[in-house]
Amino acid sequence: MNNRLRVSSTLPQKLEELGISPDTVLRQAGLPTGLFKLERILVSIEEFFALYRGIAEINDVFQRLKTGKVNGRVVLGIGAGASEDAFKKSA
Repeated sequence: MNNRLRVSSTLPQKLEELGISPDTVLRQAGLPTGLFKLERILVSIEEFFALYRGIAEINDVFQRLKTGKVNGRVVLGIGAGASEDAFKKSA
């Protein structure tokens, strides 16, 4: 039985379109930084789940920064969606 899974070669491009760095995802997942440069991306089951956990973790941080809130606090200058009202409340 083959215990290698193929990762789509379009995944790095899709991550970039979402504003997520493919290299950051690989580092978060503990995978080699050159993985997305391979002609055929084959990973073990453990690596596959590490990759998608890395994407989920980076996306979670990205979403919190996008909304301007980290740990329930407004982060100024980071959130594109931060409103003037949020700015006043944090002052």
